[in-house]
Amino acid sequence: MSAATRSVRAHAVGWRWIATLALAMIAASVAAFRGSILREEARRLVIVIPAGTAERLAAGDVSSAPPHRIELVLGVQDVLIIRNEDKVWHQVGPFRVAPGHTLIQRFWRPGTVRQSCTMTASQEVEIVVRER
Repeated sequence: MSAATRSVRAHAVGWRWIATLALAMIAASVAAFRGSILREEARRLVIVIPAGTAERLAAGDVSSAPPHRIELVLGVQDVLIIRNEDKVWHQVGPFRVAPGHTLIQRFWRPGTVRQSCTMTASQEVEIVVRER
């Protein structure tokens, strides 16, 4: 085998090694990104306001009303998502959610908010954000 042939083969092996390393790095990056998405999903508390909620509450039916206290923990479950599937606006504490819209609120500091809520029987909601 000539020196030129050995050089070409060594060069090809080097490129294969670099390509394999690059693919491994890409796979690791994808896995890390997917893991961060799954962790982010776990940090969400989703509240759905079903269609007809305002009508049911007006008729005195409180059986499907959500709790009047929403608890979140920083770094664990600190993203509040409210999806309004009803045909009227709803007030949930300081947030107003239009019909067919979704509110996404991330909390960065602990605290408690007590305000009016159109989707609870008591017409009030308490949102509590605690330290981990």
